[in-house]
Amino acid sequence: LESKLSYAITKHEYEQAQQLLDELKPKLSMKHKENIQYVAYTQTIINYKLGLIDSNRALQLGIYSFEITRKFDELSFSKIVLSRLECIIAQFISLIFWEQGYTSRSILLLENIITGLSNSKINPKYHYRELSVLLLTLSYSCNSQRMFSKAFEYAKQGIALQFDFYRCNMFPYFLVQKYFIYDCQTLQLDLVKESYRKIYLLEPLFSKTNDFALENHYRLRFNEEITD
Repeated sequence: LESKLSYAITKHEYEQAQQLLDELKPKLSMKHKENIQYVAYTQTIINYKLGLIDSNRALQLGIYSFEITRKFDELSFSKIVLSRLECIIAQFISLIFWEQGYTSRSILLLENIITGLSNSKINPKYHYRELSVLLLTLSYSCNSQRMFSKAFEYAKQGIALQFDFYRCNMFPYFLVQKYFIYDCQTLQLDLVKESYRKIYLLEPLFSKTNDFALENHYRLRFNEEITD
């Protein structure tokens, strides 16, 4: 059920996600803080995406969910290792900051989390999922602020991470981001166009779904269909 719920949220099917959460809650022991935190956060993101709460209330509830397990102290995150769920909640909070116009705070929050994870004595492969999502989000965020060097560096780190641990499930997304950064700088457009085509052919090798935004982006960017 948890896997189905996560997939529904990823696909933006929030009504279905609510049904799955209602089915899941009676099966979880509320004696464990992690379960309480999971339910609180998941309900918050569903309510926010369905428009039942505004961003201020979502931020308040997001921080409340996080603080079920530890204090939300952004500056301390570079010195500690957050759990996977804490990383997910912190990323949600950073997105709320971004939507409210606090872009620098949003970026700094994610950078602090990555520093904490990177300095961990635990092998980074056990943080693979969190690091992949955080690096991709940071690359998007920095690129949108025209911080191209930082955006490119985070994309490079994400690509290296995929190969370090032989997972590669997010590899096409980091590749698209790498060349999208070039595209935003209006540099080497022929390289960008050809690279998009190659990524389009690579993507099915790495993904179990056909939900890949490159095809739509290519059509809008170059006014033609991407082909084999």
